[in-house]
Amino acid sequence: MRLLVPEFKNGVHVGDVEVEFRFSDIEQLKLENFNHQNVVSTLTFREVIGTGEIPSNPVARIYVDLDDIFGVWGTFTCSHVEVTEVITSAYKTGGGH
Repeated sequence: MRLLVPEFKNGVHVGDVEVEFRFSDIEQLKLENFNHQNVVSTLTFREVIGTGEIPSNPVARIYVDLDDIFGVWGTFTCSHVEVTEVITSAYKTGGGH
């Protein structure tokens, strides 16, 4: 997943960056309203305890909540989240300009 986000330094908007995330072992995926323009308001991560293949063996998972302003929203769990890239973007976010 790649998100375009504003970059701030000392509370001042200085530009925009693209942040790429990689999610491992996704389960319970639910995505709704995906379309031509998807504006995310928040991406929330929360640790949850689930059951693995052996019910008596609790497994830590990451619950991901993708809240929308317009377009796609969704939830899923995964075993690992990694930021794979952060780059300065030529694209601009809607706010702060």
